[in-house]
Parts: sequence; C-alpha cells; structure tokens
Amino acid sequence: MIVALGPLEHIGVDVLLVVIRCTSALVAGSNREEEEEEEEEEEEEEEEEEEEEEEEKEEKEEEEEGEGEEEEEEEEEEEEEEEEEEEEEEDEKENAVHKKRS
Repeated sequence: MIVALGPLEHIGVDVLLVVIRCTSALVAGSNREEEEEEEEEEEEEEEEEEEEEEEEKEEKEEEEEGEGEEEEEEEEEEEEEEEEEEEEEEDEKENAVHKKRS
C-alpha cells in the first residue's frame, strides 16, 4: 500500500514508524485470516475423507454379511443426500468467504 504523506521534511520519524507498523499489522492480519480459512478447509476435507472411509468399510462389511438389495439402495440414496448436503455447505462457506472479502 502506498501512502502519500507529502514531503518527508515535514513529517517526523515517529509518524513514519506508526504508518509502517499499521500497514504491517494490516498485512499480517489478512495473512492470518487466509491461513485460518485454509486450515479450516483442510480439516473439513480430512473429516469428509474419514467419513467416506468409514462408509466404505461399513459397505464392505454389509456386502460380506450378504445384506439385501433394498438396504443398498437406501444407503445409496442416503449417500447422495449427504453429498448434496456437503456441497450445499461448501457453497455456503464459499459465499461467506466471498462476503467477508467484499
């Protein structure tokens, strides 16, 4: 960020230091926000992967036990609903991030 302060002869060193500190704090704050958002997204992705792995394990166990076709269809419908919910949540989060940046 460029700040027009006029001729430096009339500005004290203290004022320049304050301007530098303020701009540094602004940059550091925005960097922290971005890092926190990235960490949250990574955590969410990890949780989703873990849930998917658990679902796959459950499916394998059920297949081994010889569950009926009706239950498999119900599970597929539930998975589709969960995926749609996850997509909606991601869309809402993206919208919230865009609103924050605006």
